[in-house]
Amino acid sequence: MRDFADGPHVLKSRTFLRGFTAVADRGLSMEIWCYDHHLPDALTLVTEYPETTFVLNHYATPVGLFGPRGRRVGRTADQRAAQLDAWRKNVAALADHPNVVAKHSGLGMPVLGGEHSRPISAASVGEIVDRAAPLIRHLHDCFGSDRTMWASNYPIDKPGLTLPATLRVVTDVLGSDADIRKLTHDVASSVYRIG
Repeated sequence: MRDFADGPHVLKSRTFLRGFTAVADRGLSMEIWCYDHHLPDALTLVTEYPETTFVLNHYATPVGLFGPRGRRVGRTADQRAAQLDAWRKNVAALADHPNVVAKHSGLGMPVLGGEHSRPISAASVGEIVDRAAPLIRHLHDCFGSDRTMWASNYPIDKPGLTLPATLRVVTDVLGSDADIRKLTHDVASSVYRIG
């Protein structure tokens, strides 16, 4: 898996944290897309800048959670269970900070693992609902409907999910807890200050 960084712990490095002042001073928000093992580093950043709004994207992509990915990730059920436990703890720690909101997005990303022979459509989301339910439910339970939004991750999701299916999976898991207006409009409008 590509780390997209030159070294470990970028989000909590002193250089990055000092440089982030340029974002904070301008009142900008920060999209956080990281892998699940980077969540403790993201927590350092979020804590350092409590006045900045942070948006956690793609459930902090737990690579291999839906099935083996590569040679080392998600190979066994025990590895995936331990990964999910750590992810839950780290997401809950981020949610304790009111300056963090989260997106239900990226469920079709191939790096999550599991094999798809075709994109799953809204009519056949059952295949992924069971796998994705722990992520969706925990994110919602931690952040609540006032701090979660749905977002497309197209075209990256396209190999695994059709666009309508990306929302359908979330609403099927959340059931009566799914506030469609908040998920698809209100939270994003507030976070991104869209009039």
